[in-house]
Amino acid sequence: MNNKITPHAIWFLIAITAFALGKKIESKRKLEIDKLGITGQEKKIKPLSIASKNNGIRSQIKSSPTPTNTSIASTSANQLINNYLSSNDPIEKNLLFAQMLISLNADNASEIYESLKENLDGRERSRKMELFFQAWGKADGESAIKIALSNSSERNRGRGGQGSNMYAYSALSAWASVDPESAMKTISNIEDDRQKSFLTYGLINGLAKSDARAATDYVLEMDTNLATEERPDGVLRRGNVTQRYISQIASEQLKKGVSTAIEWAEALPDGELKSSAFNQVAEG
Repeated sequence: MNNKITPHAIWFLIAITAFALGKKIESKRKLEIDKLGITGQEKKIKPLSIASKNNGIRSQIKSSPTPTNTSIASTSANQLINNYLSSNDPIEKNLLFAQMLISLNADNASEIYESLKENLDGRERSRKMELFFQAWGKADGESAIKIALSNSSERNRGRGGQGSNMYAYSALSAWASVDPESAMKTISNIEDDRQKSFLTYGLINGLAKSDARAATDYVLEMDTNLATEERPDGVLRRGNVTQRYISQIASEQLKKGVSTAIEWAEALPDGELKSSAFNQVAEG
């Protein structure tokens, strides 16, 4: 009897042991799977939280004011001038001058102008003052033109020969790009024919950059209304001048692409102005 029970007992013990061992292995495997699941979730969650954090930082950077721009805006005109004039580094000096022009407004422009007029000299003076009047023309065109026209001495004259005033040209060009009606009114009130002719280039230059249609209409109207006059040398004033004006617009249109310039020229009425426009487009 005992001999019969022993094998059964052995098999029973083996079965119990195998079952217990299987349960243990299964529990261990389940625990490992659970751990892997948690780790996987952490891996998935971490990049999202980091990305969210980075996005938040980027948003803060975008929303916060640029230190450079803020400091420029809060710097007085006197300090901006001193910073520029005291610098001996040519690269830094150009940067400081640009910052000064960016900060220019109707309130501080006159003060900055007076200081530059007294302290700039030589080759630096001409180019820097032209840029200054361009910035002033955008900020306060009326005042800029008034000052430029009141200073008609030789040192304020540049390219263009007699009647030229590059400061007024720069100011008027910039003013025309932001307030064409006022700029046109100013031109119409200039009595000196040579000066008026030269400054009209500035007007058309500014108009052509911002509104080619308005610039074209202005020249076409001028060509229609301007009576044919003869200068003492016998050269017809009207044809020469308006053709040069239309060529100036053509040059600006070319900067937008040849096809744009051709399309613009084709829309002009037949005649000398159209021919001049196409000649300028062809010359590139």
